[in-house]
Amino acid sequence: MDTNSLIHLIETVSKTLNAEGFEHIDLSHEGTTLTLNKKSVASVISGSQVAVQPAAPVFAAAPSQNEFLTCLKNRKVDWSRINAFHMDEYIGLDKDAPQLFGNYLKEMLFDKVPFREIYYLNGDINRKEEECSRYSELLQQYPTDIVILGIGENTHIAFNDPHVADFKDPKAVKIVDLDERNRLQQVDPADKICFNSIEEVPTHAILLRTERPEQDPRSTCPA
Repeated sequence: MDTNSLIHLIETVSKTLNAEGFEHIDLSHEGTTLTLNKKSVASVISGSQVAVQPAAPVFAAAPSQNEFLTCLKNRKVDWSRINAFHMDEYIGLDKDAPQLFGNYLKEMLFDKVPFREIYYLNGDINRKEEECSRYSELLQQYPTDIVILGIGENTHIAFNDPHVADFKDPKAVKIVDLDERNRLQQVDPADKICFNSIEEVPTHAILLRTERPEQDPRSTCPA
């Protein structure tokens, strides 16, 4: 799916949220059909007002996302109805490290548009288990509508390397070790969001499972 198709999907989700409560959104664009689950939260205020839960896209962080994120931030989207999440984060880096995926997304998108809320993954090595629980609870509170991702050179999605991939894992957020091919992919001295050598690349990361049971698999889109 190309950049314009993905932007069309997000714009459509944003517009749909202004309508009455709904169970799902069926989208079609250039031959691609996508069904996005939307568990609406309705409440009665003064007899007839309906409150709809914000959209909750999950973003990837990598040089492969540069073009998409640059285009997206310039499109007309009601960002005030969108909560932003991201897919994974290194464990153990300094909070200001440019290689942190949260910092990359902050620079590319999160600081550029007025999201309702932005939920960063925290890779603090001393609080990694607590962070898994915190982010899992957020994902339950705001079910994922669309995951915009890339596929790594070793086929990993969100650092879910082949040797740790478990499609029956009940955890929505978990800690994994990174294989050597994955870590080598993160080495590029010419790119500030990459590392100068494999020795600098963290060995562990925290990630979201993109194939979570509550999520429609058709809401996962490569970019």
